[in-house]
Amino acid sequence: MSRDKNVEFLTKLHALLAEYGASIAWSCSPYSDTHGIYDEAMTIEVGNKEIARTESGCGWLDACQLKCIIGG
Repeated sequence: MSRDKNVEFLTKLHALLAEYGASIAWSCSPYSDTHGIYDEAMTIEVGNKEIARTESGCGWLDACQLKCIIGG
């Protein structure tokens, strides 16, 4: 993707996150430590409420993952 497209994408993503007070985060099990990471997942939160989470072991969030989460 060109720099202009990157800026366009990030600008739109920023606007959506700001509009909904949302965030996208990486998380893992509280039992993870320097010996291993367990149950890694990506989460989407609006305010302080988690509204979506990838399956355990999935440390990325793309259009396909999002479609599965919303039931598509």
